[in-house]
Amino acid sequence: MANAFLYRIGFAFFYFFLLFITSIFILFNILNVQIGIIPFLIGLIFVIIVYYQFTKLSNDFIESYFWIIVIANIIIILILSFCQPLWEDDWARYLWEGYLISKNISPYTISPDYFFGKNFIAINTESTLEILSRVNHPDWPAIYFPLIESYFYFCSLLAPISLTMIKIFYLIFDLIVLAIIRHLRGSKMALLFFSFPLILKEIYLNGHFEMIPIFFLTLSIY
Repeated sequence: MANAFLYRIGFAFFYFFLLFITSIFILFNILNVQIGIIPFLIGLIFVIIVYYQFTKLSNDFIESYFWIIVIANIIIILILSFCQPLWEDDWARYLWEGYLISKNISPYTISPDYFFGKNFIAINTESTLEILSRVNHPDWPAIYFPLIESYFYFCSLLAPISLTMIKIFYLIFDLIVLAIIRHLRGSKMALLFFSFPLILKEIYLNGHFEMIPIFFLTLSIY
């Protein structure tokens, strides 16, 4: 019994230690796009395999260490929120469109390529030039629904052109989802979602906004 308990403790520690080390490597640019996507995918698959073993931990064990695991996961999230996205550029559009709205310009009516050249200086400074240059499909106006655009705008008001701000505020929605799942399905199911590596990668590393529709979906089920 004691050996089994120590095994579970060690495995939970190893999973979050692995996530922590990976996050630190990305933060300090040790893991970056220059290493190529194949090693990155191999690493991601390894993390998922370890996560699968994490799913086998008992309900009692998860319940006993619920808040410790939550805090460990929040630390990972905060580190990833300061990391530069890998192989993604959607975040540039999020920042640009939030910035446009803060300037009372609708991103639905004017595409980013309008601001190339002289029109750029009319509303902007060089501090946002890099963001504009990274927007994919610059000939397209905004395609996201108004609630998401409002979120980008809100974050832009707090910290203009800050992807970290956009990512950190996802945590509010995530914690509410965690509480709802725990209420409906128990602590283990809640933590399996909260600690899911693909969620951590896409939401907190690459900045995708899917946590917001996940929040409303979960709220509607509740």
